[in-house]
Amino acid sequence: MSRSQAASCHSLVVRMPGPVDAGELQRRLRSGAAGAFDGAEHLRLWQERLPYAAEDPAAAARVRREAERPLRTAGLPLRAVLLHHRGGDADLVLVARHTLRLDPAPLACT
Repeated sequence: MSRSQAASCHSLVVRMPGPVDAGELQRRLRSGAAGAFDGAEHLRLWQERLPYAAEDPAAAARVRREAERPLRTAGLPLRAVLLHHRGGDADLVLVARHTLRLDPAPLACT
């Protein structure tokens, strides 16, 4: 990826206390993205189980790498990755094009 591709993105990392209902989270992400871009209904929540506790430096390094990874030019303008840590907590990593605006209401914790 080029520097210009990386510069056109921003990222957000949210620590989520476990256990996390990934199906519900994906539904909320799709709902929040509805109307923001074509293909929002196809948004996928990628998941990876890490062998580290959330506080482990190796976990922090993996989260940072994911947050800094730019979007593919031809892909959706949003990538959502849930990194599950040993112990149950998870980090939700969102990477989006700078121009993307989501509806925050479906994403609110209740």
